[in-house]
Amino acid sequence: MSGRISTLLGRFWQTERGSVTIEAVIWLPTMILLTGLMFDLTLILMHHADMWSMASDVSRQIAIGAIQTTDAQTYVDQLSMLASGYTVTAQVASGLVTLDVSIPWTDVTATAWFLDNTAQMHVSIVQRMEPTT
Repeated sequence: MSGRISTLLGRFWQTERGSVTIEAVIWLPTMILLTGLMFDLTLILMHHADMWSMASDVSRQIAIGAIQTTDAQTYVDQLSMLASGYTVTAQVASGLVTLDVSIPWTDVTATAWFLDNTAQMHVSIVQRMEPTT
C-alpha cells in the first residue's frame, strides 16, 4: 500500500499538467484589473482635457463680450462632448473673467464607487477682459 501511495505522490510531483491553469488563475484577474484602471485613467484624462478646453472657450467668449456670465452654463452644455452634469460659475471683477467648471467624480470614472458623492473634478481659469473698441 505504501508503495502505491509513494508512486501516486511521485507521479503527482513530477507531472506538470494544470500548471498553466494555476498561472492563469493568478495573472488573469491582475491583467483585467490593470486594463480597467488604464481605461479609467483614460476617461479621467479625457474629461480633464475636455473641461480645460470648455473653460478656455467660455472664458474667451465672455472676455470678448460674445456671451454674458449668465449664459456660461448653457454654453458649456452645448460644448460638452463627453458628459453632462458640469457645474459652471462665471464672474467678471476688476477686468478679470474667472470661470470655474466642476463635475462629480461619479460622472467621470467607471470605478468611482469607492468615492463619496461630494468628490469633484475641478478646473478654474482666469482671463483678462478684452478691451472694447
